Amino acid sequence: MKLIRNVLLPKSNKKLKPFNVLFSDKIVKISDEEIEDEQIDEIIDADGMYLIPGAIDGQVHFTQRDGEGDLFNELGRMAVKGGFTTVIECPVGDYEALVTRDDFEDTKSSIKDPVVNFGLWAKVDSKEAPFYFEDMEELWDSGTLGFQLYTLTNCEDIDFFSYSGINDLFSDIPDKEMLISINAIEETEGYPIKDMMDEESLSEVQINSLTKIVRRSLDNPIHFTNTNTFKSINYLISAQKRFDISFDLKPEYFLHLYNQDLVEMIFARSYQKRNEERNNLKDMFKFCRASILATHYGYSDKNMIGNSDLPTSNSDDYPHHIPFLFTKFFSNPKAQMSQFINLISENAARTMNIYPRKGSIEEGADADFILLDPNSTYIVDDKESNYSGIEMSCKITKTFVMGEIAYDIKDGLTDSKSGKIIERNIL
Repeated sequence: MKLIRNVLLPKSNKKLKPFNVLFSDKIVKISDEEIEDEQIDEIIDADGMYLIPGAIDGQVHFTQRDGEGDLFNELGRMAVKGGFTTVIECPVGDYEALVTRDDFEDTKSSIKDPVVNFGLWAKVDSKEAPFYFEDMEELWDSGTLGFQLYTLTNCEDIDFFSYSGINDLFSDIPDKEMLISINAIEETEGYPIKDMMDEESLSEVQINSLTKIVRRSLDNPIHFTNTNTFKSINYLISAQKRFDISFDLKPEYFLHLYNQDLVEMIFARSYQKRNEERNNLKDMFKFCRASILATHYGYSDKNMIGNSDLPTSNSDDYPHHIPFLFTKFFSNPKAQMSQFINLISENAARTMNIYPRKGSIEEGADADFILLDPNSTYIVDDKESNYSGIEMSCKITKTFVMGEIAYDIKDGLTDSKSGKIIERNIL
């Protein structure tokens, strides 16, 4: 059993006061009074630092099921260094994808002694219709977090869905609570995804595609991935008022708001270079209207995504995502810690139906959290990172995964491999 003393818990927007937190692999007790327990074998004095839920990465591709090395834990070590304690794995190498229960079990068993917790996205293969419904039921009963319907894919193991095909699928999905994840853009005649579109054309194609499918969230919650124009993002934000939808954004999407020199390197689309759209995206960030963070890290072969519309990603950015978002988010005097926690953790946990085990600091929740020092600064000196040269106004001092210290700012990465498979809440 471990005890953290004198830690600030941003559980509300009221003035913060110190708490004591007792935990093992789960949080046992939270109190503003002294906690005594004969089983305590380690005491950590937080000295007024924040204790916040571990960050959740809404989609990664760590496994690379073609078997090239231990990429999962290689990237997992980068993740915990940056305060990420859970990743949602989306298995898809050059040719393999998770489409059956056997694939589900194979993927779980292939991840040996994980550094971070992980959940699994499954796939639906359009060429297997209508036989995939039985596989979907089995996978859902196994605890998969949701199903990705590929409208664009380089994976030879599955065929992509058209948006008309996706609409047809919703008529027959066997369980009305299944979470469905869909690319925000589909390949259209004359505009293959690898070709560059201008801002208006890209926005028009995306919004037309989104409009067709959003209403389906009346039957199933829907998550959109790879949305990459402000107009599309703004459309989804507006639609969230009436529909059960979410969307993910790369942390790097916010970089260009504060460092114009990085625009060309990080973004492929012209709209993000315009001051008006920069200000709109800045307002979205300032008021924490973003939904879920997803890095999409994991491709060992960068040529696989070199022609896509995704912004350049770099796993060397992992240690700096949360400090950067904290630094810029709290430059707004009206910013609230609860909104920040929603952005980095709680929204994803709720969408994936793993809340409050993940994404919360409360008794009974898994002991996945970050000790964050809001009074320390540092300048990123990693030349390989997109954050190179940026000054951060906080430091992640410790990352705990299932109660074990996976990263300590003084000692670096530890040998902890306490991560576990995370299955959705099954009633």
